[in-house]
Amino acid sequence: MPYFEDEQRYFVTTEYDAIGRLISTTKPADEGKTATSSTSYNGLSTTITNALGHKKTTTKNIIGKVIRIDEPKGAWLTHHYDSIGNLIKTVVGGVTTTMEYDIRGNKTKMNDPDMGTWTYSYNALGN
Repeated sequence: MPYFEDEQRYFVTTEYDAIGRLISTTKPADEGKTATSSTSYNGLSTTITNALGHKKTTTKNIIGKVIRIDEPKGAWLTHHYDSIGNLIKTVVGGVTTTMEYDIRGNKTKMNDPDMGTWTYSYNALGN
């Protein structure tokens, strides 16, 4: 990062594991201190711990789609997919949103408790 000669320089330091995954980031914080966040990996789950010790865990399925996120203080969400990978249901803190698709994989309907039911239509070209 550019700086003037008489200014204090700030650096962000990142560390990676043997296979190139991020494991920690240290950056400047208030009052001349630094803040470090860390990332740990356990199978299909990744946990990020921020400088305050709050943890966020993201779990993916075998093809890399997010199936669950656990936030600090107990908040969570889950995603459910059909056999071809379309997102068909999201549950956030017990509130469920569902989606439906046509044979081509185009979203045709979404039922969202906050926004109501949405329908989608497409022409013969899928637009």
